[in-house]
Amino acid sequence: MKPESSTAAKRPPAQNPLAAEFPNRTDRGSELARLFSVQWRQGQCLSVEQFLAEHAAAPLKTAEAVRLISEEIWLREEAGETVDSAELLARFPHLQTELELLLACYGLFQDRPALEFPEAGEELGEFRLQSELGRGATGRVFLATQPSLSDRPVVVKLASLEVAEHLSLSRLQHTGVVPLYLVQDFPERGLRALCMPYLGGASLDAVLAALDDCPAEQRSGRRLAEALVELQRPSPSPLPFESPALELLAGKSYEHAVCWIGACLADALHYAHQRGLLHLDLKPSNVLLAGDGQPMLLDFHLARGPVSAEAPSDSLGGTRGYMSPEQAAAVDALRAGRPVPGPVDVRSDVYSLGRLLYELLGGPADSGDGAPAPPLRQFNRAVPRSLEDLLAKCLSRQPRDRYADAASFAEDLRRHLADLPLVGVPNRSLAERWRKWRRRKPQAFGRLAAGLLLAVACVSLGAYAIRRQAGEARAALENAEVSLARGEYAAAIERLRGGLDDLRHVPGQAALRRRLSERLSDARQLRLGADLHALVDRLRFIDSGASASATVIREIDQGCGALWQARQRLLAQFEHTDNAAEIRTELLDLAILWASLKVRGASEPERAAARRAALELLTEAEESLGQSVVLQRERRSYAAELSGRPIAPAAPGGKAPETVWEHYALGRYLLRGGELDAAENEFQRALDQSPQAFWPNYYAGMCAFRQGRYQQALNVFYACVALAPQSADCFYNRALAHAALEQRQAALDDLRRALKLQPDHADSLALLQQLQ
Repeated sequence: MKPESSTAAKRPPAQNPLAAEFPNRTDRGSELARLFSVQWRQGQCLSVEQFLAEHAAAPLKTAEAVRLISEEIWLREEAGETVDSAELLARFPHLQTELELLLACYGLFQDRPALEFPEAGEELGEFRLQSELGRGATGRVFLATQPSLSDRPVVVKLASLEVAEHLSLSRLQHTGVVPLYLVQDFPERGLRALCMPYLGGASLDAVLAALDDCPAEQRSGRRLAEALVELQRPSPSPLPFESPALELLAGKSYEHAVCWIGACLADALHYAHQRGLLHLDLKPSNVLLAGDGQPMLLDFHLARGPVSAEAPSDSLGGTRGYMSPEQAAAVDALRAGRPVPGPVDVRSDVYSLGRLLYELLGGPADSGDGAPAPPLRQFNRAVPRSLEDLLAKCLSRQPRDRYADAASFAEDLRRHLADLPLVGVPNRSLAERWRKWRRRKPQAFGRLAAGLLLAVACVSLGAYAIRRQAGEARAALENAEVSLARGEYAAAIERLRGGLDDLRHVPGQAALRRRLSERLSDARQLRLGADLHALVDRLRFIDSGASASATVIREIDQGCGALWQARQRLLAQFEHTDNAAEIRTELLDLAILWASLKVRGASEPERAAARRAALELLTEAEESLGQSVVLQRERRSYAAELSGRPIAPAAPGGKAPETVWEHYALGRYLLRGGELDAAENEFQRALDQSPQAFWPNYYAGMCAFRQGRYQQALNVFYACVALAPQSADCFYNRALAHAALEQRQAALDDLRRALKLQPDHADSLALLQQLQ
């Protein structure tokens, strides 16, 4: 957080409100004040001392000096700067009495109370501040722990109560944006605290500083990843230094690593743009490379909607050197009291991101003279011409010549990474196009030669058909890989089947056919695992108390039956993968929750038969999946209900819960039986092992709510929303906690979000009607 590097302009009032205190507007002081104001409007933001050194041949009288100082106060206030009264009095000690009266009239003493920032080691609300991560003129950032949630590490950003950054962050739930856990005000200190997850890593400007001794064309992705790891070693709460994203960065060239970072940031910007927000302050210090290597956007304190000349803004900000030309012109116009000359929209953020990537690849910083950025290859010959053209399009002085949105920018960056032709700019280098084609199709020469021989010996039309079908099959494989990376397994399966159909009568494509078949088997496996996970999650929400219609229960029952019949195939497919233990756990939970659903959905005459069916199902689970302390507890419960006798106690020396799942599944069983203290103990043990796990947090929140600890439940459900932002049930439970704390408007907002995610969410509809 470096607010001193970002500037904000506000539309000024018609005139200096202090000018009325000086009735003779033709005297020397008023004339100097007019000239002083004109120079500020022209961008010469001088102090009174600097101005007088140039324009005052003779000393000023007291009234003339105070008149000029009043003009500086007003101009700095309208430019968004804070006027420090103590500093002002120190500059003019001989005018102390007059200036104190002036400042009192202006209301600075009454309207701007000093912010009372804490220090590292103090406790602030429910946070224990560990160390200061950064500070600016109007705020500070601390690494802290949250004792109420297993001392999890968090980042606490402190700023004035006037700061409304949380209103922007609360609208954004994206992997490329650092999320907001909660907001808490401390009026007695004049502070607002924004709590966000601690993700480790370092800001992009710190990483660049660590690479500064190495020219851009000699850098590598591995060196960038190593610099990130070294920067976070001194952290008091270090995170693991191994992750897929870090491995990806380390395996790329520096040029490709920068393009990947840019594509991730462009995705996050496009997400914000779709929700009506422009970032407007994109620069290296506002980009976090998290501990796992994931690029993320920071600092939305200047974020706002698009600006147009027809609907001008009251305020606009940014950082010189990264602002687009139209954004800089709008800021200058607001400072001078003129209308905004033109619109500022999503293309302004595209410019700022292009400027950031341009500098990452070795381009010079913006000189501020309004001249176009020089060609990037003048400073880094390792940059391909296509990438130079791509960034030049982003840095066009005219918005119409840039990418229309951040998504188009991200698409061309990824096409460059995949050696595909760019869409937004011409591919004018034939040599580069040839190299990309060769990398994209390494075996193409052999196939082309074979095709030419076949054309000479046979019919050219047949050779063309063969090449076309093989190309379509390869394209299907490439598209399927993209779908698999996005988790779109059904689309991937359809494309892989289509690719195999294309190759049905094509000779000489055994390797491609084998690759398509292997990936089709992988896609089916992944879809089956995803279907199991989605179904078990639906069962967990229903078991926790969420409403479900009879139709939904029938559909879930049918899905459970199909997946349970496929359990041996699932276990065999995942046996030698990293997901084997997770699949076994999901199948255990499927059996336990499906058995519970059978009993809950049965009428009273059918209840005994349902319990017998549940007991048989759990017996099958133990035979297929092995013993589990949770499974044994559930079986004893059903056996006791069937026999009418109390639940038999566990055998002495029996196995105790060990894994995260065993602890929270046992806690869920105890919660269902009303043993709240014992359930809470199990949830806490699960969270001790995995503080970020969703389901232990979710059930811990429900347990706290049932015990009447509504504030604790609210805090937990804030974390659940951050972990699962697409879950209507999380917003509904947070609304319940808000309602219990008599925070009616916050509850209504959460219910509307739940219904936006799931319009037929019955519990949210019922509570919304109750609160309205």
